[in-house]
Amino acid sequence: MRTILIVDDDEMTTEFVARIVKRKGFISVTAGSGKSGINFCKEIRPHAVFLDIMLPDIKGGEVYKAIKALDDKIKVFFISASDYELEKLRSQGIHGEGHFSKPVSVVDDIVKILDSLSEPAPHLPN
Repeated sequence: MRTILIVDDDEMTTEFVARIVKRKGFISVTAGSGKSGINFCKEIRPHAVFLDIMLPDIKGGEVYKAIKALDDKIKVFFISASDYELEKLRSQGIHGEGHFSKPVSVVDDIVKILDSLSEPAPHLPN
């Protein structure tokens, strides 16, 4: 079964997104910090990560780089409350597979992302 890791320090956002992920038939795992998100990626090798770009411990861009260093096949979608912060990432050459904005209220945006995720090839440790 496909696993989606949601990395966000806002509990309301993670709960909302996790409910949608589960309704679409995915396994949902949540992490409240960049460090725990990276650790979960090492352990479970999710099919995709929904990553807040403004985490309290490690910036989203650094978490993105760590995830891609572990396995560049993991798809990363950014969660952003700030278009400015998203543009800063892009200017650094960091482009996820997509993004959606906070506050998360448009279910359709998340559903479209989930629908775009096809059955993954098995993730093997590097």
